[in-house]
Amino acid sequence: LDVDWRRLSDDPRVNIVKKGPARVVYALDPGEGFPTLFVKEYRRPTWFDELRFMVRRSTGRAEWKMSLRLAALDVRVPRVLALGEERRCRRVIWNFLVTEAIEDAIPLTTLVGKLSRDEVAHLARRCGVDLGRFVRKIHDAGILHRDLHAGNVLVQRKDGDVTFTLMDLHDVEVRQRPDGLSRRERFDNLILFNRFWEGTVSRSAR
Repeated sequence: LDVDWRRLSDDPRVNIVKKGPARVVYALDPGEGFPTLFVKEYRRPTWFDELRFMVRRSTGRAEWKMSLRLAALDVRVPRVLALGEERRCRRVIWNFLVTEAIEDAIPLTTLVGKLSRDEVAHLARRCGVDLGRFVRKIHDAGILHRDLHAGNVLVQRKDGDVTFTLMDLHDVEVRQRPDGLSRRERFDNLILFNRFWEGTVSRSAR
């Protein structure tokens, strides 16, 4: 694949999906016959990040490692294709991660944003059990996603079935316990996840 990873924004095949102080997410269309690729280019917005990455993994490397670990636990995550990293005198100068797009999958926030309030309530009734099972599977595996919200869950609807995929894995921890997360950890994580739905669907639908 002929790509200048340093100059992605200049590539006509690339669109910026998301941009913030800590990272830029690009969508790259390699051409017919190849899946869309998502490229996360991580930044170092503060001096604290500069120092932190001198003694620990870069964000891209942390997400790559966690992707492999969660996949081994049979949790659906985006398939990682490549990791790029440059260090100078132990400092992370630049790093990125390439994942393969999941066909017809979109963030849950995007799906909800396209629907009316009544349609969201109908979706919650139809898919709520499947989503609950997905989150329980994560918790049973001892996975604590510290930024669990609807924007970090991809939803794919195909032939009447709904599947969910967990993403943004750089701030995820796996607890080594036979019964997974503790009751308190599960409760706190569900509160975090529920915050997105406040003002989006009725309390009964939540």
